[in-house]
Amino acid sequence: MFSRSVCFVGSLIAVGALFTATARSADVSYDGLLYGENFQPMAGGFVIAGTFAADFDPAGYHCYYADDDSCNMDTTHYSEAVADGNFFPIGTGTLTALDGYFSGMGATTAAEGTPIYLFLFDHPDPDSARDWALVTSTHASYQAPGPGGSTTVHGADADVILYGYKIGDAIALNVLPFPEPTSGSLAAFGAILAANGRWSRRRCA
Repeated sequence: MFSRSVCFVGSLIAVGALFTATARSADVSYDGLLYGENFQPMAGGFVIAGTFAADFDPAGYHCYYADDDSCNMDTTHYSEAVADGNFFPIGTGTLTALDGYFSGMGATTAAEGTPIYLFLFDHPDPDSARDWALVTSTHASYQAPGPGGSTTVHGADADVILYGYKIGDAIALNVLPFPEPTSGSLAAFGAILAANGRWSRRRCA
């Protein structure tokens, strides 16, 4: 009898903990259109909503995850941000359709009023992406709702574009900032162009 009572109480505690954890979360849905850097619909891109840590400034994101003092970025910045606890994904993310449309959902335990951001990439694996965008909005839907609440984030409502562009209702990607070619590389590239130019002139003469 004692053993069964202990098990019953233990089960109640476990169910109560699960209920509390569930009650503390809020549902977030998101959708929109994604364009590539060429301003054409981006098929097969990756989009995910999320929130940043309270002590992290998203406006300085590209410099925080930079390889050098010029804020040229490491392509693994997204996974690093998640591992560092600076970015908290909402759900597992979603891929864009042929017309660039995306739709996803997830749950967040962020404090009510925490800004929600959309991370957008040109590749299913963010760490393999070359183009990206990071946006949020002053619209109330871009704030985490209270426990048990829900919100739907529309890309069309994004009006704070930290990285990327806005084209009508669509969000367009921007190329990641990479290191500029060294002077030696530029000289070598110039020599190749000059050689090709001489070859072309001889061929056309």
